[in-house]
Amino acid sequence: MTDYLKSYQEKIYYLHEYRGRQQNLTGARELFNYKYSSLMNVIERYFEALKSRFFILKMMPPYPLHKQSMIVIVACIIHNFIRSEIYADVDFIEYDDDGRNIKNEIEVEEIEKASPSMHTSQSQRSCEMVQLRDSIANAIAITHDVPTI
Repeated sequence: MTDYLKSYQEKIYYLHEYRGRQQNLTGARELFNYKYSSLMNVIERYFEALKSRFFILKMMPPYPLHKQSMIVIVACIIHNFIRSEIYADVDFIEYDDDGRNIKNEIEVEEIEKASPSMHTSQSQRSCEMVQLRDSIANAIAITHDVPTI
């Protein structure tokens, strides 16, 4: 199993714990966790919108895992096509709780350059993911004038 980008466990993680504290985020780790939590919230809303549009996603039949993943990918592609053609998409608006658009704060190319290779051991990938998380946290910290790691 490949590793994934994790939040800093010693810092606040859940978005509701940040309410009213946005101006008081003091370090790179706390700011990273805030952005991470915000992104997870958006992803959860996105999948709720997908499940409301494509009922097969609510009760996935017992297909092989590969076929299930392809169904999710196709649903995302169709959903994105609909979003590009119909800006005021009813299903998406219903799950968009704050009306904000997410903007990229870090260039995708920077993340891809720092992303771990699939041809490395699990422990090496874990170490690389920690380094990637720290580099993203520092990049966010610099853009927000807070201390880096």
